[in-house]
Parts: sequence; structure tokens; C-alpha cells
Amino acid sequence: SAGIVPHVNVMGYVAGAIAYGDPACLEWLADLRQCLTDNRNFVETALREAFPAVRMTRPESTYLGWIDFSAYVDNPYRFFHNHAQVALSQGDRYFSRGGRGFARLNFGTSREILGEAIDRMKAAMENR
Repeated sequence: SAGIVPHVNVMGYVAGAIAYGDPACLEWLADLRQCLTDNRNFVETALREAFPAVRMTRPESTYLGWIDFSAYVDNPYRFFHNHAQVALSQGDRYFSRGGRGFARLNFGTSREILGEAIDRMKAAMENR
């Protein structure tokens, strides 16, 4: 683990060796990576269409989108939670300064859920 993960038990090592050595696992991983890439692209496009002034940092090696809603609301977490029933992660939980107006969206889910969430967010913003 080279200090990255301090305490990996033997089962974790065995699972990792199987996951990176079994061709079926590698196929699953490739499919997962493609799905996450497609979801990221979908979210970027849908957000741009729904909220033209929104900026999203293009994530690498993660399924979490860091989104700047500051052109629309000060606290997107609270606004979308209260008005759209969409639970994003609150931006200022991750940065003591500079997180205000930001939210984190987990796009590691189905396309249907992502589409519904963005539709609800857009409707909430239009009805405020």
C-alpha cells in the first residue's frame, strides 16, 4: 500500500489481486469506466442546457462533479434540497473558503436518476 492506505487486511489484498488479474473483472471495470464517462458527459450537457451560467470542473478518476451554481444561488445544497428534493453535497464542507455557491454531484448512478434530478433542479430554479 506504500503509505497510501495505512491498513489493508489480507482479504483486501486477495480481492484486489483477483479484481486486477481476472479478465472478467477487467471487462467489468472497462464497462464501469465507460458508464461513468457517459454519465459525466450527460451531466455536463444537461447542466449546460438547464443552467447556462453554471460551471462544472471536469472530474478525472472520480464520479463526483464539482459544480459552481454561484450565478444562481448562494447555497445550492440547501436550495435544491428544499425546493427540488435533490441532495447534493454542500460545497463549503470541502473548502473553508471558496466553497460557497458550489455543490458536488455524484453521477455514479443511473441515467434516469440523473435526468430526473436535473429536471427537478431546473424546475425549482424556474419556480423560485
